Amino acid sequence: MEEIRSRLDFLYSQSKYQEGYQFLLEQLQQAMVQEDDLLVLGILSELMGYYRVHAMYELGNKMALRAANIITSRQLENTVMAGTTYLNIATLYRIQGMFQEANQYFLLCEAVYKQHLAANDLRVISFYNNYSLYYQSIGNTTKALEYGLQAYVLICSAPDSYEEQAISATNIATMYLQNKNRSKVKEYLDIAILLFEKHAPNDPHYFATLHTLAQYYTLEGMYEKAIKTYQEVLDNIEDTYGRNSDYAIVYENYQYALDLQNQKTKGMELCKQYYQEVGKPVFEKKHPELMQYLAFGLIGMGSECLGFDDEISKDHDFGPGFMVFVPKEYFLNYGSLLQETYNQLPKEYLGLTRIQSNQGEGRVGVVCLEDYFLQFLGYLPKNEMDWFGYSSQSLLMLTKGAIFDDFYGLVTTQRKQLAYYPRDVRLKKIVRALSKMAQSGQYNYPRCKQRGDMVAMHLALDEFVKETMDCLCLLENSYTPYYKWTYQYVFKTLGLDSLAGLIKGLYEEDKDQEILIETICVQVVSKLQELGLSEQTDPFLQVHLEDVMSHIENEKIKRMHVMEG
Repeated sequence: MEEIRSRLDFLYSQSKYQEGYQFLLEQLQQAMVQEDDLLVLGILSELMGYYRVHAMYELGNKMALRAANIITSRQLENTVMAGTTYLNIATLYRIQGMFQEANQYFLLCEAVYKQHLAANDLRVISFYNNYSLYYQSIGNTTKALEYGLQAYVLICSAPDSYEEQAISATNIATMYLQNKNRSKVKEYLDIAILLFEKHAPNDPHYFATLHTLAQYYTLEGMYEKAIKTYQEVLDNIEDTYGRNSDYAIVYENYQYALDLQNQKTKGMELCKQYYQEVGKPVFEKKHPELMQYLAFGLIGMGSECLGFDDEISKDHDFGPGFMVFVPKEYFLNYGSLLQETYNQLPKEYLGLTRIQSNQGEGRVGVVCLEDYFLQFLGYLPKNEMDWFGYSSQSLLMLTKGAIFDDFYGLVTTQRKQLAYYPRDVRLKKIVRALSKMAQSGQYNYPRCKQRGDMVAMHLALDEFVKETMDCLCLLENSYTPYYKWTYQYVFKTLGLDSLAGLIKGLYEEDKDQEILIETICVQVVSKLQELGLSEQTDPFLQVHLEDVMSHIENEKIKRMHVMEG
């Protein structure tokens, strides 16, 4: 097997992937004729790896089944080769989102390796790295880091393991990226890049390191560097593997960086600068005695309050402007005077003039502070039950955006009071979302599909997506925005890249929606466990409702129906 791997490594180093594939098929035939079971397993593992990176999953799954049957029929379950085969099967299943099946084989591999291999054996370290990736895939970053760091510590003590150290460092950097721990991301990326450039500049795993580097640049706002790095990764993947699933993921992130680079004039930054350079000096000069009662900022409706304004949204209610918040007792006497001052401000700033639609009145200018909040809420909360009467969208509009100056302090106080749901309200809303996700996606969707009722099937899917994104916002302690921004909010603001990709896949014709629904639910379950809200492991979300409900202390809320909230 070592001779085969050596020949394979040589062919791959020369980018002769098709020749390497044919070589494996020939060696497999010879090994089968010789009835060398261990050699057959080794070659099948290599073929599974080839099919995995080329997204040829159907063929890969056939190899996995074939390998598993050989292990069972030949009673090889307790051999190191079986452990390695289990690991390759688990990795193949993980890539496809078959997480339960993958975990079964990871556990089988772990049991064999612990019995036969030393802790610092490269194969054990490979297991830790891959198990770490599994936990990343299901959204359990705590476990992912635990296994990833364990692998890294072991690999650093192994001789001549530079490539493995680089791979492990990249995995850790990726996990820290998900946690937005920027200093740690850069620390481990620097280690990985140095090792790859010095010892293995042509290793395909280097693509993953550069991809993480590009994501880091994007997070830091270094868009030009991000775009250049993404382009390098895309070229390398296409030259090596073609436009596979990895290429698609990198390309989506590349487009995101391009969008950010192209949006040089962001509405919120424009309005803040307009206030500081134009508006504030005028108000300070004309109304010095009133400044102590005023607040200035931009909140409420408008894509710029969420940072989602783009070239399309600039055709209406976009341009220089800000809000002046006046307490009611002063608004009655001075509101008109302050509005007159605002109206006299220059309409053009940095070559831009505000375009106001018929529905855009009241988004900028002078407003009565108390009336503005009541416009969205109807009433201020006096107890926990009152919170169930608010729309999440309204609460987000009042708490997002930015306050540039608050000399009176009341706007800031109101926003802090509305910052997020009380604990028990949030828990009850999570229960409601989980219940509706289970009903629409896990129960009704497959039944409607089985009946051939396409309209009902798509309605069930839409309901599942809506409740899923609401649930994700709740789990991240965030309000859910207006429906047209919800997906972007989950993807860009909350940074839930893997889940956003799964949600997007639900609307792609070449994807298996039922598998994606289960994959999403598995990740949600993992998040519930991570937050200590459920001890159950079943992917069917209905099973978790009682556990989450048990954390609610308010008896009135606890008595609400699971679908209320």
